[in-house]
Amino acid sequence: MIDHARRRGVYTNGESINSISYQILDATSTEDFEKFIAKEIVEEGPFDIVIMNMAIMDVPTLEPLAAALPKLLKQNTGRFVATLLHPFITAGSTRVIEYADSRETGREEEHISLKITRYLHAPEPIKAEAQKGQPSYQYTFHRPIHEILSPFLRAGLVLDAFEEPNFDAEYNASRKIDPRSLRYVTDIPKILAFRMRAIGQ
Repeated sequence: MIDHARRRGVYTNGESINSISYQILDATSTEDFEKFIAKEIVEEGPFDIVIMNMAIMDVPTLEPLAAALPKLLKQNTGRFVATLLHPFITAGSTRVIEYADSRETGREEEHISLKITRYLHAPEPIKAEAQKGQPSYQYTFHRPIHEILSPFLRAGLVLDAFEEPNFDAEYNASRKIDPRSLRYVTDIPKILAFRMRAIGQ
């Protein structure tokens, strides 16, 4: 992934963008964060923004990241932005397809819903596919919303934005999507997005 990012991190003339650096860091390792902070933050200063895009559900523990963020971000103005699969999805929900006659038209209609039997008590990590047919499975760690936010709140960050975006009918119409895909269920969010701020002491 780093090699792919480096290939994309160039100007249109092929020259590398010098202001971007690429590093590998284990988000579950306090030691990795401490080394990164000691080198990068001391030399360059804290960040305006730290982004974790569609990855929180792939990480077994959030505490090292949460503890590092107050040191990584500029006080008061620094933001942490994260997106992840909605806990409705990672809870092991199943799709339910029902057929019923419409009261308005009298015709049979298909209704798709999600059935969740467990939410608060996290199941063991589950094997998942981000894309159908990928070479190997990845593990997904379910957390209810309060367990997602708690490590960051305990670390002193403040929640200042929270959204549950979804794929809409226009998006679905613009792509070839498996008819069984959850993307067709437009009234139930698939993604959770939140933003947190580091408050000065």
